[in-house]
Amino acid sequence: MIKIVSSVIRELKQKGKTVILIEHNMELIRELSDTVLVMDEGKLLAEGEPEKVLAEKRVIEAYLGE
Repeated sequence: MIKIVSSVIRELKQKGKTVILIEHNMELIRELSDTVLVMDEGKLLAEGEPEKVLAEKRVIEAYLGE
């Protein structure tokens, strides 16, 4: 199922479409996203490029409990 969703999103991106994806699969997020917004308990924690956002300490703490 992930491969199908990934394929559809890639096709839409190639056509210049904007896709909003709510997802917890970090690998998929890194693969498909240009910009990431991370929320925790309804509050925005971080926003920006996936690799930078997913490396932020507060994001790691919120999602990995470290």
